[in-house]
Amino acid sequence: MERSVAAALLMERAVRNIYEDKSSSAIQPLQWAILRYMASAATSDARVATIAKYLGLHHAPVSRAVATLVKRGLIEKQPGRSDLRTAPFELTLKGRDLLKVDPILKIASQITLLPEGERSAFERAMRNLALTHDYKAT
Repeated sequence: MERSVAAALLMERAVRNIYEDKSSSAIQPLQWAILRYMASAATSDARVATIAKYLGLHHAPVSRAVATLVKRGLIEKQPGRSDLRTAPFELTLKGRDLLKVDPILKIASQITLLPEGERSAFERAMRNLALTHDYKAT
């Protein structure tokens, strides 16, 4: 196996391992990503279409995830809006509290423990990978 493939598999494993609860009732990785986006975005930008575009996903899975987060009381549509497809959403207090135990914080704390040179190299590599959107085989 190529070293780059092995490294990619290790990266995938590290990220999957932070989501310890894999039951259907657990907050799923996409739902966490939506909560994180909503915590950092202007409320007017927290619409299904905007979230889907930011995450690079189609509307359907994002819409389903948003509906689940609403049912769980983690987000709510802004008052006065009835259409879930176009309404802006906001985090509830319960959603904000849940983000305090965001699983991504586990891996972030591990990154901070790396020696400075390794951490800087890792951060540069991740930034470069994230900003490269052409993953198609050549």
